[in-house]
Parts: sequence; C-alpha cells; structure tokens
Amino acid sequence: MDLIIPDIVATSTEINSNEKLLYAYLKNANKGKEYVSMTNREISDGFPLKPATISQSISNLERKGFIKRVIVRSEKNQVMGRQIFTLV
Repeated sequence: MDLIIPDIVATSTEINSNEKLLYAYLKNANKGKEYVSMTNREISDGFPLKPATISQSISNLERKGFIKRVIVRSEKNQVMGRQIFTLV
C-alpha cells in the first residue's frame, strides 16, 4: 500500500513521524468511505506499531485536530465500535 502524507501533516511539528505515517495509513484504509472503523489491533496488523502505541497516537492526532473519533453506541449505550475521520 502506498501512503501519501498531505503537506500540512508532513510539515507539522505538533505530531511525530509515527503519527504522520499513521494518519496516512488511516486516510488510505478508509476504502472510499468517509471514515475508518478499524480497531487498534486491526490497524496494528497492517502497521508496525503496537495497539497501545496506536491508541496514544490516535489520541494525539485527535487532540491536534488531524482526525475526529466518533464512538458508536447501541440503544443501551454499549460501545459498538468507533469511526475515525481524517480531517485534512
């Protein structure tokens, strides 16, 4: 899979190199959808980081405004999954 990192992400000093690559991976992994619904473990299967590191990186990407996370819940408020939207 070829990863293309947008200039605004590639030149950012607010995120590290792994986060830049993870952003590009998420942007590419959406398969034509507006969002990615992969778990951290699923992401780690295709990306060379541990699930815990991916979790920290996703949190930082969201904090810095590069992505938005939406938690999907059932009618009983149980977590069913999440959607990750790339914003730039």
